[in-house]
Order: sequence, then C-alpha cells, then structure tokens
Amino acid sequence: MKLPILLIFLITITKSWGSFERFLTKNQSHPLNYIFSGMSFRQFLSTNLVRATSISDAAFDGVILVASGREMLSEFKPINNLTSVVQNFLEVHKGALNLASLVQVDPAIIPSGRLILSGTGPVTRDYDDVRRFQKAGKEGAKLALKVGLRSPLLVTLPHPRFPNAELVSALGALTPIYTPLNVREATNKTKFEQMGILQLNENSKYSLVDLVAALDASFTVSRDIGDQGPERMTPPRVAEYVKHAFDNSIIKVQVEDNQQVIEKEYPLMAAVNRAANTIERHQARLIRLEYSGEGEAQETLFLIGKGVTLDTGGCDLKISGHMHGMCRDKYGSAVVAGFFKALEILKPKGVKVIGYMCMVRNSIGENAYTTDEVLMSRSGKRIHIYNTDAEGRLTMLDPLTQAKEEALNAKNPHVFTLATLTGHEVLSYGYYAAIMDNGPAKKSGWSRRIQEIGDEFGQPIEISRLHPEDFAFMEAECEQADLRQGNTKPSTQTLRGHQAPGAFLMMGSRIDEHGNDSPHPLKFSHMDLGSCQGDHPDTSFPNPLLTLVAGMCNRPQILETQLARKLSELNQASNQLAMDKAKLQENLRNVRNSIEEEFSRIIEMVREKERQLLNEADILAVEKENILEKQQLEVYQATETCQHIMSSLYLCEDVTNSGFDFLDKVSEIDLSPKAQGNIELELNLDRLYEDVSNLGSVTWVKEKSTKSILSDDTGLDLDLDDFSREFEIVKVQII
Repeated sequence: MKLPILLIFLITITKSWGSFERFLTKNQSHPLNYIFSGMSFRQFLSTNLVRATSISDAAFDGVILVASGREMLSEFKPINNLTSVVQNFLEVHKGALNLASLVQVDPAIIPSGRLILSGTGPVTRDYDDVRRFQKAGKEGAKLALKVGLRSPLLVTLPHPRFPNAELVSALGALTPIYTPLNVREATNKTKFEQMGILQLNENSKYSLVDLVAALDASFTVSRDIGDQGPERMTPPRVAEYVKHAFDNSIIKVQVEDNQQVIEKEYPLMAAVNRAANTIERHQARLIRLEYSGEGEAQETLFLIGKGVTLDTGGCDLKISGHMHGMCRDKYGSAVVAGFFKALEILKPKGVKVIGYMCMVRNSIGENAYTTDEVLMSRSGKRIHIYNTDAEGRLTMLDPLTQAKEEALNAKNPHVFTLATLTGHEVLSYGYYAAIMDNGPAKKSGWSRRIQEIGDEFGQPIEISRLHPEDFAFMEAECEQADLRQGNTKPSTQTLRGHQAPGAFLMMGSRIDEHGNDSPHPLKFSHMDLGSCQGDHPDTSFPNPLLTLVAGMCNRPQILETQLARKLSELNQASNQLAMDKAKLQENLRNVRNSIEEEFSRIIEMVREKERQLLNEADILAVEKENILEKQQLEVYQATETCQHIMSSLYLCEDVTNSGFDFLDKVSEIDLSPKAQGNIELELNLDRLYEDVSNLGSVTWVKEKSTKSILSDDTGLDLDLDDFSREFEIVKVQII
C-alpha cells in the first residue's frame, strides 16, 4: 500500500546523536564531491545540483521563482531587480500567484529572458502550511520541462511563517525531475542537465544545496524500490539493489536467501510467500541492514518494513481492478532502505540502527496459504488465518519477534514497524501516515515530537491510539489457536480496521508483555503508512523522510528554528499582554475617575441631606420647646383646676361623712410636662352615685342614660359620657 516514514525515525534518535559530520557547511566549494569514497553518489541524484549566487548567471537557461507574494522581493538583493517585473505581470494577470506562469524578462536581468513565476496561493490562513511551497516548486519544475528548460535556476522567496520554505520548495521541484529506475538503466538520461539553487535565507545554519542533495539521494533509493513494478523489484532483485546501493559502505547488509532457514526461523513470512516460492525469481528474501555510529551507542533503533512486491490478495483475491498499484505494497521496506541511505550520508554518532526488509510476494496458486490454517509463529503463538489478503502483518511478525529478542539486550531500544497495511487507515486519515505507540513509547513522548517536526517540514503525521477492544478483537475464537489474524472482511469494512493490526503485532511478538508494568519495558511504535507516499503510477513522495533527514543533518538548526518560533510566539504574546495591560490600565483609570466622581456626588448628597436634617432638627427643637411650654401651661392649669375641684367639693355639706372615695385617684394624676391636656380620673361609679347624691344638687338621670350634668354654684362642670350602672369605671373629663 504505501510509503514513508523514513523521516520519522531520525527525530527519535537525534536527541542522543549530538553533533554530526559537518558535510553541510556553507564554506565548501561543492557539496557532492566528498560524501563517498567508495562509490558514486551522483547515481542517486535526480539531476546535478549546483549552488548559484546570481539570477544573471548565463549557465542557467531560465529562472523558476517560487513566491507567495510580491511584497518581499525588494528585501533580497539577489532578486530585487525582479520586483518591477513581477509587479507588472501581476497587474495583467491577477491570478498569477495561484499557478505557474511563463514571464518574458529583459535579458539584462535574466540572460535567457525566461522567468517562471510559480505562486503558492494563500499562506496566511490558519489551515495553510508549508506544503504550498512544495506544490509551487513542483508546478514550476513541470512548467520548466514543458517549455524546454534544461538548466533552470530555482529561487524560493522565504516566508517568516515557514522557515523551511526553501528546502520544501526544492524537494517539490525535484519530484517531477526524478527518472524511474528502469528508464535510467535503459537510457542513462536525466530530464535536466543541472538545476541551480540560489539560497536567499542568509541566516540559515546549513547549505541548502547540500541538504537538498542528501535528501534527494535518500528519496531516490525509496522511489527506486517502492515505485518499480513486481518484476523489476522481485524479492531477489530488491536484495541485489540494496547490496549495490550500499556497496563498500559503512552500512552492513546481510541477505537471508536460504528458503529452509526462512521456513524455520520465519514461518509466517514463508507461508505468505508459499505460492510464489516455486518460482525462483519470486522467492522470499529477508534483508538485514545495520548501522553503528561513531562512539558508544546511546540509543538502538529497530526498523521492520513490510516488503510485499505484489499483493494479489492470495486466495482472498483482489478483483475489479483493486490489484492495480499493489506493487507499492513494499513501501515500508523502501522507507527502511532510504533511511539507511540517509544514515550512510550523514553518519550520526552515538546511535545504532538495525533494519529488516521483509520481501515476499503474495500470490495465488496451488501451494498458496489459505484461510482456516493455523500457523505457528516464531514467538510460539499459534495464528488462525481468516483472510489471506491480511498478509502484511504476517510477513513482519517473525522478523519483529527477532528484533524484540535483540532489543531486550540493546541500549535504550525502540522498535518500529512500517507498513502500507490497511485501507482503513486511508479512509481514516487520507494521505497521512498514522502512528500507534505502546505504553513505553507513548510515555517517551516520541509521537508528539515527530508530529511537531512533521508539521515543520510539510509532512503531517497523525497519532492514532490502541484501546482494549483492539486487543480483545485479536483473541482466538477456538482452542486451536492463541490469536486470530483478523476477520473475513476487508479493513475498510471493519470497525477500528487499522488499530487492531497494531495490537496483533504486539501480541504475536509478545511485545505486549513488555509494557510499563513490566520489569523490562520496551518502546514499540507501529506505523501504518496507508497511501501517504501518493498513488501509483505517479512519482511517490517519501512522506516522513524529509522530516527525519532534516532533523538528522542539523539538529541544532532544527532546535534553533523551533526556539525562534517559540520566541516569536512569546514576543507576540508579550506584545499582546502589554497591549492588554495598557488597555486594562486605561480602563482602571476610567473606573477610578468614575468612582471618584460618583463618590464626590454622594458626599455632596450626604452633606446636603445633613444640612436639611440640621434645619429640620432646629425646627423640631423650636416646636418641641413650644409644645413643652404649652404642656407645662396646661398642666399648671389642670393642677389649678384639680385644686379648685377639691376645694369646691370640700366646701359641700357633709363632705367628711360622704367619703368621696373617687377623689382618691386625683393624687395619681400625672402632672409632669409629658402629661396631655386632658386629665382622666378613674371613678368608682357605685361610690360616685352615693357621693354625688349626697351633694343634694344632682339632677338624677334614669339608669343607663348616656349623660347627666352635675353642677352647682362652684362653677364645676362634669361631662359624664357613657354613664350607667352597668359600667364600673367611667372617664370623667374636666372641661
């Protein structure tokens, strides 16, 4: 199924690699003359790459300018004389920045008079990424081929948002220039005689043309193996190519071609190749590559790549055209080979890398493996076959088990499987590789680091996760087996169709016994490449390889780029914080002024109320004084009246004998200043009848009459309200 991830692994190991052989320094006269001593490096280049210094160099028959806008042209001296040319062209072609266009130029500026302006389209939206430069470089090179250029000069206008724009653009331009292996072998021709690269970013720590050359060589190895058909790249011929590619190299290559050994040591791999094994040119091969960097290894990587040269589906045959493009089902192994080409060129220190390329052909025939078989694996697990088109996981399982056995005795190991394994992954993520970590790998944070670097270099990678149901799904359904290989449906019709194979690889190799709860945890990452390298028959683009090699060749530069980006983000955040602070201070000043104004208003209101209350208090005091004087006068008058009543009563005849007990209450009258004007006396009516009758001057009223008047010549008038024998108490008001 598909490709890349060459790049991914390099990031993992860069943390312990430290510095590298400095073949990418800018001060060397030519980048390609000193990389190899024992073999030709040029045979792996798509074209001869040349470092350029000026667009007016007559050695080039045209200039390809990759740009996202016109604004920055004047900022770079080597191309500032193109500013008016581009501006004038954009006036007559408003959409020129969205495609590749041929522009006629004054020969005094560009000797050939030919400029190809290849626009990236918009690059400032949230979802735009550096891949727009890759596409623009590719379209510019394709147009250069159409107009007949043979020695173009590539110039990419840098962009502050994408520090790797020049590199990504150059690799995009080299994609249509790649010549397939079988064509090169037949004609020994290339599409361009040379391609110049003019580097505008003077702050870069690496030589752009050198890094592009190293990446191009790695890409070529991957493409040669991955893109070629099932006859040019049969398992034996893949082995021959790999041995030639690393002839007289620091990379050790071992090829297991003994079919009896393969059947014994790698029984599942032998089963997949059983139908094709009767034809010698299609017999299985297990290719082992090993790299040991200078110094003591601080980390050991194991890469196991799926290498199915043609996947017919086996007895579960692919029909209705679904077999087309299955020559790329070996791209996992193609990535492994390309990765080792990068190791050979860059020579990282302090790391050891072991790779396995599992080369088989899944054919149909009388000797083919079939569904319902139970196969014994290298790990001792019995595997129940359900679907012969799920051959990739079987092909890798036994070499993975061997890698696990070696890893348990290695320094800081990390084991990887790379495979174009499922259509489900493509449905889930499109043209992006998916990574699935076990517990120790997840704990190390490897996938997150790779994902970030993939974004930096325009090769996004998705992180997928394994869950308990993925492991439960792989449990055998009968006592004959320990595990089942899968189910009878295609992965595209299976729930979690790309995660369960990752669980199968862990369980079948017993890596699941080395999780975080184990005395010996082992990092394992499964990568389903899906179709991330692109579909057959287009030239593939080894997706994660760019990220890996870029990190490998100059890790300090990568860290500097990331640090610069983080610093820029922090500066932006700081500026925003300063703006927010200033705005907050202004708001606080406004609030404080408002509070002060409101406080002053309230104080004035309080003072005004205080003045009003004081005025009212003065008025009340005067009124109180008047009331007191009036009450005192009334009390005085009442007292005088009472004394007068008492005097008058005592003057009556037989006053002593009569008793006049009702007058006993007179002494209880409140004569204080608080007393009201009306003085009430409580009288005992029975005594009052008797006492008053004794006066001899009362006009007697019938019982229950409401009023009677008591009067004599003393001048005393008594108004008796509600006078009746039925009441014991009456109120007598002195008038």
